[in-house]
Amino acid sequence: MKLPSLKSFWIWAALLASTPSVGQISLVIPADTFPPPVTEDYYLYTVDSLWLSHLDNISGLIATHADSTTLVLNESSLVFKQGLDSLNELTPLDLAYNSHLDQYIKEYLRYKHQLSKLLGLSTLYFPQMETILDSQDIPLEIKNLSVIESALNPNAKSYRGATGLWQFMLPTARECGLTINSYIDERKDPIKSTEAACLYLKKLYSIYGVWELSIAAYNCGPGNVNKAIRKAGGSKNFWKIRPFLPRETQKYVPRFIAMCYLMEFGDDHGIRPKELDLTFWQVDTVIVNEELRFDQITEKTSIAAQTLTTLNPQYKLKIIPTSSQGNILVLPARNSLEFAEQENEFRNYKPEQKHPYVKPTAEDNNLAEKGKTKTYYTVVSGDVLGTIAERTGVTVSQLKRWNSISGTRIKAGQKLSLYGASNKSKTPKAAQTNSTTTSQKGYTLYTVRKGDTLWDIAKLYSGVSPEDIKRLNKGINPKNLKMGYTLRIKKI
Repeated sequence: MKLPSLKSFWIWAALLASTPSVGQISLVIPADTFPPPVTEDYYLYTVDSLWLSHLDNISGLIATHADSTTLVLNESSLVFKQGLDSLNELTPLDLAYNSHLDQYIKEYLRYKHQLSKLLGLSTLYFPQMETILDSQDIPLEIKNLSVIESALNPNAKSYRGATGLWQFMLPTARECGLTINSYIDERKDPIKSTEAACLYLKKLYSIYGVWELSIAAYNCGPGNVNKAIRKAGGSKNFWKIRPFLPRETQKYVPRFIAMCYLMEFGDDHGIRPKELDLTFWQVDTVIVNEELRFDQITEKTSIAAQTLTTLNPQYKLKIIPTSSQGNILVLPARNSLEFAEQENEFRNYKPEQKHPYVKPTAEDNNLAEKGKTKTYYTVVSGDVLGTIAERTGVTVSQLKRWNSISGTRIKAGQKLSLYGASNKSKTPKAAQTNSTTTSQKGYTLYTVRKGDTLWDIAKLYSGVSPEDIKRLNKGINPKNLKMGYTLRIKKI
């Protein structure tokens, strides 16, 4: 049997491609969007392509000639394309539609209730973010990065310690000028943290000159992005270097683009913003120079304690400390006049009290009468109630009762109250040293915790890069750091 020639195959394919089915259109995609020729990294690209093909929700690819391919879009993909292409015309970011974005948009559309909350929260945070981004000549769409980072929760904290709307690690936050002390954590301050994020992103943009790569570096660090660029032959196109980036970052930028689309066109998919008690246009700010406690304000005004806490998450102890420059306090606009009129009165409410009064529980009083001392245990990754109880010489039921725990779930960083715990209890090394110690040879040591990467660890130490850690710790596998392994970081 004679096989058809290659030429006749292309003619046959072209005829098929010229007749799209109902509800579909044809879009010509340049051939340079296809995988690169076989190189030493081709295997990695192929493995990643298998994953990408699983995500793609497209009707089919049919070759029409040697230089182009016909991509058949279904109706939902066409809607996404029209929205993204319209956004792309108004921004220096590359928000143009491609098939990889389908899965991410559809993934988010499964959670319309959560998207409704995000759209509602955006009415409180986005106006001030846009003002700051505009003043720094940064694309306004970057505001959506905070949605990916924290779901617009200023109190969000990752298990690695990244905190706030923009998820800053402490050393990076301080390098960007944020104040973190016993009273204040400006990573949670919507205005100050956005200013710091702008500073950091502009620094990254000065390296790459491409916003998509700057966003990728925000997630995984410049080292990983530089390595991906080299493996992609020097390209600065995100989609070409994507197969060589860490898996999390491969998803990070597409999710950011998907969120840009949904925050703009959510209404087209039946997503309505959840109404907040207060939006940006319903709040006001006052400057406070002398120390002031939240309980003083709420005791003598009609401002709810929860409202005060929600609008001012940066004050860790619910105390505004003394400041010659003045600290900002955000209030409902309707209460601004009341605050000014009642200030003298609420400042005289228990002025000698340093911290807000917390009424002891019946359990506290009962144990205090028995002479049992209250101590605390900080949960580390891998802890369960049973092992904590065994180490501290108490029972699981006591732990649950003392800390009002109904189930068994606890999380790293959580502080548990203990009464009369055994002095002989063994605390894990990570808890004793907070993961870092100093050796006799003068090196700072770090004990690897679950989920750590070299980039995360390097960010904890000023002036240290992942490459520095690799040089000091020959033989480690950066892609498989084992929990409990001790790394040398730098000389003291």
